[in-house]
Amino acid sequence: MYTLHGMMCSYYTAKIRAYLGYKHIPFVETHDARLYQERMRPIIGYTRFPVLENDDGEVIQDTTVIIDTLEKRHPERPAFPDDPVLMLVTRIVEFFIDEFWVATAMHTRWNDPDGARFATNEFYMCFGDEGDEQVDWSCGAAVSRQMKAHLPHLGISSESGQQVMQRLLEEATPLLNKAVGPRKYAFGHRASLVDCCLHAGYFAHHYRDNAAMQHYLKTEAPALCYFLDNMQAAFSAPAEGELSMTDEFLAYLKYIGPVAAAWAKSAKQLAQPILEEVAQSEVLEQTVPTEIEIFDQTYQRGTPIFSAWKGRRVQEQYEALSDDERKRADKLMAQIGWDEFLSNPMGIRMERVGYHLQRFGEDEIKAAS
Repeated sequence: MYTLHGMMCSYYTAKIRAYLGYKHIPFVETHDARLYQERMRPIIGYTRFPVLENDDGEVIQDTTVIIDTLEKRHPERPAFPDDPVLMLVTRIVEFFIDEFWVATAMHTRWNDPDGARFATNEFYMCFGDEGDEQVDWSCGAAVSRQMKAHLPHLGISSESGQQVMQRLLEEATPLLNKAVGPRKYAFGHRASLVDCCLHAGYFAHHYRDNAAMQHYLKTEAPALCYFLDNMQAAFSAPAEGELSMTDEFLAYLKYIGPVAAAWAKSAKQLAQPILEEVAQSEVLEQTVPTEIEIFDQTYQRGTPIFSAWKGRRVQEQYEALSDDERKRADKLMAQIGWDEFLSNPMGIRMERVGYHLQRFGEDEIKAAS
């Protein structure tokens, strides 16, 4: 049995909750933030949700590490596509949702007064001490202030940054609404990891927060809302049937793909000189200022070197393809704007060791055929 330490208002907890449900892996979920601070934070060294703990006391942090670990331990109802090219697409979507799209979620929560009030009340209920309402609310407000402090780093404290995120949200969402829905998942009629990622991109912030974006989704994207409810109850999601690229999901990828690739390229370029300077096994915690052009505007934000690691995982998936798979992938990558990024690999690897990211060493780069 696993214990999921998370929060209903947590962006990344939604990804693991959907994954565990889909996999039929027994777990219980606790939303006790104080229990987390007392037991989990001393082990990990910082506050991040979610964290997964098993009955033997093993503690795993970070959604990608949790899922990679559990997929090996529990091969039943596989969440990874059998087709390596679809797995490459999954890694791209995972990178985009985990590392970039989160800014849209923080925008609609904290730049909308209704969203901010709703989230602060959630923190009030999770972090407050029972019996003293003033203490409860001050704790919730303190956590809210910490969350709002991230807005400049995410590039969404400025009007131009907010406009970019709002437009991206309003143009990508209708495309996804056509790609998913009742009995309809990203790769067809059964669920996989990519659906857990997409679910995380909307559920905790856009869909749950009682604010303008929630109303927009319920009125303008009903199929996506149905999908989000299905993935929240992913235990019943179908696991049988072939996975394949659909025209509707390809249209979504063609829209978000170039943005994701530009961001991955920017993070990689800025991470490379840092990696060249640090020693092997040195912990990597740097944040670098990155920028890309979106909608003829310059979007700037701070990006942790962790994002470059997530982009490197996409590269590793591509490098593992056979020659025939590479030919199929190259055609698709050109359609969604990832061909340039994948043709210029980073030469230094990073890996997660314990709860930290480290430089691993020089890669043997597989030349593109």
